[in-house]
Amino acid sequence: NRERAAALDYARHALLTERNMHTAHTAACIFLWNNRIEEAFDTAREFLFAPQAYDAIEQDILDFLIFAIAKEQYQRVLDIFRLPRLDLRERFTPLFYALLYSIGDPAYDKLPPELAEPVRDIIARIQEMADKYA
Repeated sequence: NRERAAALDYARHALLTERNMHTAHTAACIFLWNNRIEEAFDTAREFLFAPQAYDAIEQDILDFLIFAIAKEQYQRVLDIFRLPRLDLRERFTPLFYALLYSIGDPAYDKLPPELAEPVRDIIARIQEMADKYA
């Protein structure tokens, strides 16, 4: 697909010319879209492990993780949630439960009722992205 190839060229060029958390996020998403999983997660390290990124681009980080789940990168996302220094289970609790739902983990049954709606919304977004980009 020419559109994907052009996006891939753009992402690589952007990383070479203006590397920051914003270009890293865009490139990581383009890599995921192109099924360049290793490149996506290597690039994502630049914003996933940058504490200031959670103030600047928190929604973008959430979107990347949703996209990764849509691309069935369950173990990689689970591994990120398990890193104590990031504390993402606390920050992105509804996403964590959506991940548990996606992998059929019985811990999903412990979903607090007040999170049911946001978790349903995230599950719907995951499915939407899977249908559109998988």
